[in-house]
Amino acid sequence: MIKFFVHGIPKPKARARTVRNKHTGEIHSFTPDTTASWEQSVLIQALEHKPDHPLDEPLGMELIFNLPRPKKKRKWPSVKPDLDNLAKAIQDALNGVYYVDDSRICEMVIRKRYGPNPGVEISLWGIEEV
Repeated sequence: MIKFFVHGIPKPKARARTVRNKHTGEIHSFTPDTTASWEQSVLIQALEHKPDHPLDEPLGMELIFNLPRPKKKRKWPSVKPDLDNLAKAIQDALNGVYYVDDSRICEMVIRKRYGPNPGVEISLWGIEEV
């Protein structure tokens, strides 16, 4: 099992943006800066824990997101960002480094909560290990 914590305020995976160059008519798609910088931060912090080679087997993943508590007191973060979009940003950040492709992830446990230490706790394991 691989387990580590990534510090920072978790950001959801945003939709890719598509624009057309008004001079050439070319269409270009790009990942919004907030998504790209969060995925880069996750990858940089995760590199010290990476396996020797990308895993190519059925995998399980647990993600526990610690979000900063907003001014309005809530017990649970039952507001945006959406849990699945938070998870997708992590899956994409680790793709090709921790695993051959995120399609190898066969089971997931995802949680979001408020906590004093913003970030995400990531656990990854081979299904056969369990």
